[in-house]
Amino acid sequence: MRMRAVLGSGLAALVMLGGAASAENRAVGIVQAEYQGIASTAAPDANALFARFRDAGYGTASGISLSREDMVRALATLQQPDAAPGKRIVVLTGRFMKGQQDSYLMQPATDAPGLARAAEQGVALSQVIDLMQDGGPMNVLLLGDASGQLRPGLRLANGIGPLGMTGQRVTVLTGTPAAVARAAEVLLRPNATVAEALAVHSSMRQLAGPPARPAVASPGPAVVTPSPEAPVTSTPQLREAQLNLSRTERGQVQRALTVLGYDTRGVDGVFGSGTRAAITRWQRDSRLPETGHLDARTLQMLRDAAAQAEARSPERARDQAYWEDVAQPGGVAGMRAYLERYPNGIHAAEARRAIGAATTQTDTAAYQRALNANTIAEWRAYLDRHGNSPNAAEARRRLAALEAAQRDAAAEAALGLPAAVRQMVEQRLAQMGLDPGRVDGTFDADTRRAIRQYQRDGNLPVTGYLDETMMVRMLADSIFGG
Repeated sequence: MRMRAVLGSGLAALVMLGGAASAENRAVGIVQAEYQGIASTAAPDANALFARFRDAGYGTASGISLSREDMVRALATLQQPDAAPGKRIVVLTGRFMKGQQDSYLMQPATDAPGLARAAEQGVALSQVIDLMQDGGPMNVLLLGDASGQLRPGLRLANGIGPLGMTGQRVTVLTGTPAAVARAAEVLLRPNATVAEALAVHSSMRQLAGPPARPAVASPGPAVVTPSPEAPVTSTPQLREAQLNLSRTERGQVQRALTVLGYDTRGVDGVFGSGTRAAITRWQRDSRLPETGHLDARTLQMLRDAAAQAEARSPERARDQAYWEDVAQPGGVAGMRAYLERYPNGIHAAEARRAIGAATTQTDTAAYQRALNANTIAEWRAYLDRHGNSPNAAEARRRLAALEAAQRDAAAEAALGLPAAVRQMVEQRLAQMGLDPGRVDGTFDADTRRAIRQYQRDGNLPVTGYLDETMMVRMLADSIFGG
């Protein structure tokens, strides 16, 4: 059964084209083009790209700006029965967020989720990889990481990080959205190779899967078959992919760069934009080609330089050891302890960023608790702990308003107004067309609103509570018809 799903801004019906069950190549494309509060993603023309896949005989499901439910529905087409599976190519473009164990493509309506809610607003890349495991000889997941930032919640960060699971049957590539679209077109060719897809642009790199290999002989005219005399042109991305670095080894590279004074913006075993920039700066200072990628020779040079730096400076070695043994496992307390000992240390900038992020999250949660309670006690407690936060000015304003209301209520209570006088006040407000609600001597929300309007019309302080001045004014009004 041949399948085709076309998804626009929202989800269209899945269309099954009849016919005998047979093996087929399948492709899924999801381009998230709009995010709340963020400019449009520079997205490739998804419809044109996947039209070419359909023309080539692929069963396709594609869409733009999809909710999480629609993303899941599109990806589920990979599970349709297939007696002899063909290629599986999945293109995901948009904003990605990463936790400690997995990464997620987020839906457009994303409201700063924490790790606990990431799966509610995005699709886990480990699940996508799992759906692709049963494909044929080539299974490639292409991730177009769009520029820009979402506001992450607790235990999440922007970008592509861990993939959860990386089965050897699925190759994962990433690059800019435009580069990923070009790589997908390359893979559309008969007998195309991962190496050719990586070569389309300098931003392309391999995150998982077997090392890229040159293409084999092709019966069609679209690919030129390489030979020993005419090998596939090597690229920095391909040379680094052939190193087949484990996540631990990538973390060692980041530590080496950090020891040499190049900030990778984290030591997590994931080569993101911070690591690429650090590699480029080290290559520039070392008078090497500035590719942002490593090969066997430059990797050894980096390791040797870091070892020499540590040997020359035992203090830097102690700095690094304290970071790994105390700061990283100790959370915010560990970061503060590190900065107290090494205020200008190797990881000082990273420690300050981590503390700043944690402080912002803590402040936001505390402010929300105070806002929900909206009591004098809660606002005072918030300001005691977060008196210098960006929310402090608004917290002081709300606290002052509550304290003023408390004083005004006490002043009204001190008048000792009997129920009959309260009823007279309500009757007078009703006669003036201010709608105080039920005239029963009980001042409810409607009465308070009417009192505030009376005060506003009479150029009196607007409090919603009675005082001696207002009582004298109302008595005069009632006597003289004011």
